[in-house]
Amino acid sequence: MSKFIPIKYQPLLANIYILIGVFCAIIFLIGGYLLNDFLVYFYTIVALFPIYIGFKLKSNLYAKVSKNEIIVYGLLGQIRKHYTLNKNEMFIAKNNKIYLKKGNLQQKLKINNWFVDKYDWQRGIELLNGDDGQKITKHLVDD
Repeated sequence: MSKFIPIKYQPLLANIYILIGVFCAIIFLIGGYLLNDFLVYFYTIVALFPIYIGFKLKSNLYAKVSKNEIIVYGLLGQIRKHYTLNKNEMFIAKNNKIYLKKGNLQQKLKINNWFVDKYDWQRGIELLNGDDGQKITKHLVDD
């Protein structure tokens, strides 16, 4: 069984979604009260949608990375992409992107590194690059 490294969404994006939703809900509540229009309160319910997305970003994983398998999840937790290595294939990381190498061909995987937590992403890249001896030495030097 492979050891997976969980990769979460970027917390800043989740907080931005939540703040936008709260701001819009407050504006719509105040506007509905000032205008005495009950239809504006419907927009307050719609403003809860970004809040929901923000909490989903905080609670769900974006991906799981291992040496032999990468699973990318959708926003609601469903599997969006599932990359598994076959014979004579390997995952490589170059320029902060992950590629699937088949012989001489390299195919970039559909993973948005700007959308994820940078520390989780670096751990995933470190797993794919180098051997275990290099990783242990690097962490001993850094600590």
